[in-house]
Amino acid sequence: MVERKQRRLLRRLTRKEASCLVWSFAMVSCALSQQLRAGLSIATDGNSLAPVNQDSAAVLDLALNHAMLLDSKNHTSTTAAETPLASIADGQPQNVVMAPQEAVTNISKARQEAESSYADWQVNKHGVPFPSYQSLVQNGTVTGNVQFLVQFVIAGFSKCGTSSLTSWLSSHPAIQMPGEERFDLIERDVPNLVQRMHRLYKNKAVAVAQHQGRYIQGYKQPKDVTFPQAIEALHRYFPQAKLIVTVRHPIRWFESFWNFWRLDLRKKEPGDGDMIGRKVALGVIKKGLHTGLGEFHLYLSRLGKTNQTQDPDEWVLLKDFYLADEMHQAPAPYVPHKVFFLEMSQLADKNESRSKLLRQDLQEFLGLQVPFPPIIHVRPMKKKIGAEMKKRLGMDICLAEHNELRAELMHIARTASKWIRRYFLTSKDVTVSSRSFLEENLSNWMFDPCDNTTATFATKT
Repeated sequence: MVERKQRRLLRRLTRKEASCLVWSFAMVSCALSQQLRAGLSIATDGNSLAPVNQDSAAVLDLALNHAMLLDSKNHTSTTAAETPLASIADGQPQNVVMAPQEAVTNISKARQEAESSYADWQVNKHGVPFPSYQSLVQNGTVTGNVQFLVQFVIAGFSKCGTSSLTSWLSSHPAIQMPGEERFDLIERDVPNLVQRMHRLYKNKAVAVAQHQGRYIQGYKQPKDVTFPQAIEALHRYFPQAKLIVTVRHPIRWFESFWNFWRLDLRKKEPGDGDMIGRKVALGVIKKGLHTGLGEFHLYLSRLGKTNQTQDPDEWVLLKDFYLADEMHQAPAPYVPHKVFFLEMSQLADKNESRSKLLRQDLQEFLGLQVPFPPIIHVRPMKKKIGAEMKKRLGMDICLAEHNELRAELMHIARTASKWIRRYFLTSKDVTVSSRSFLEENLSNWMFDPCDNTTATFATKT
């Protein structure tokens, strides 16, 4: 029925009107194709998508066929439909007289160009176009530009407030995130991540239509920043993705990780001695709990934001944390990703002016037009833990039996505090909120939180 109406409409068009319609459709088709090949600039701009008619390809095909029929009857006139494709692509139709066969050939080329463009695009139920998954991944290999699928990553670190951060960001009307952590880049399975994020992208029209602002999507994987293969994949496939990284005092981080490990995951308890030091090389996937996972400064240095080996004073703070067979990996190459850096206490800050500033700074960092709502706090514990079980299985890291463990964590804490404040925060790629408050909290890493006589935590003031 729709096609019949379209044919009747086109038959009533004059030759000039039909030719203009052909030229308009052909120019749009060429522009769409050029933008697709240039990196999906239509899709990467959150403000550029607009609903389109799902029958656009059919309308274009009918218009081109109708124009060719007219040209076969009268091949001496000159119209925009007979303009060379090169001129159409440039947006400058020229008054060129063509032989009938040449005009038909160029119109056929325009149709082929249109069909090629539309074959790579789909239209969701809201009328918003998006590139098909088949145009992005072929034979298990990413072949298309997939940058538009990931604008940000909560890339670090585990047990540093990333669950609260994810819930908070997901509550924003212009942000979509998968409900689960994504291990794809760590496991070197980029096509699987593309497939998951592509499914999310189909719902983009809701954010565009309701909020008329920039729409973004990202995912959570707080281990990405600790695995070189994940950073390399981000750099290769999502070079414009922004990273959000949170840290906390290594002693409190380890205690939280232990309790999650024992109480929620019910993992076997390792002895303190088994947990001291980094047990695996960079990039090796191995489940376990050890102090090496809290060497935040080492992993952050792998982003290449500082001079590293070129600065003797900085290298002193890093070299002892590399394993012997890893020294050749320093200095780490520079990666272009912008970083929004947080200390976990900032997420729980009760100072309203600083909390508001944090929301504004993150909104600006992500390029959003709609403000963030108040921060949401969640606990990732999935099981209800009774007081008796918590006492039996949980850890109080301040007990004397953990002194050796705490000494190693304090060595990490003091070194990380110095390196982050002196070097990492000075990078032009690193954005922070309330710098003085952040540095005050990082300065508290110089003290053992179990020693109440020396620790003066900013979060308590």
